[in-house]
Amino acid sequence: MNHLATLTALMVGFWLLLSGHYTVLMLFFMVISIALVVWLSVRMQAASYQINPLLQSFRIFSYLLWLVVEIVKASIDVAMRVWGLKPIKPAIRRFPAPQKTDLGKTIYANSVTLTPGTLTLGLDEETNELIIHSIHEELFEDLDGGAMGQKVSHMEGK
Repeated sequence: MNHLATLTALMVGFWLLLSGHYTVLMLFFMVISIALVVWLSVRMQAASYQINPLLQSFRIFSYLLWLVVEIVKASIDVAMRVWGLKPIKPAIRRFPAPQKTDLGKTIYANSVTLTPGTLTLGLDEETNELIIHSIHEELFEDLDGGAMGQKVSHMEGK
C-alpha cells in the first residue's frame, strides 16, 4: 500500500508541475486520470515491486544525466570517425547483461543503442548476453568496463 501512496503522490506532483492550471475542472481530471492509472497499475501488478518508486525516480534522473553525457561524448567520437579523423572498423561482440529483470535488460539494451556508434542487435536469453554491433572495436572498451551495466543495475535497485 505504501507503494501506491508514493506512486499517487508522484503522479499528483508531476501533474501539478506540468499542468499549471488549477481550476476545479482540471483538478477533477487529475483525480480521475490518476485514479485510473493507479487502478490499472494494481490490475497489472506493476505497483507491487519491492523498490520504492520515489527512490527509483531519483535514480533514473541521475542515470539519464549520465547517459546524456555519454551520448554527447560518443557523438563527438562518431563525428570524428565520419570526418576521417579516426578509423572505422565495424565489429560485433557479446556482453553479459548483469540485470536480473526484463525491464533492466531492456533499459540496458536501449541505452547501448541510444549511444551513437553502437547498436544492440539482440539478447541471447540462454546465456543472458547482449549482442552488440559497434562502428569500431575501441568503443567496446567502455562496455568492457561495465559502467553502463552497473548504472542500470543501480537504477534498477540492485
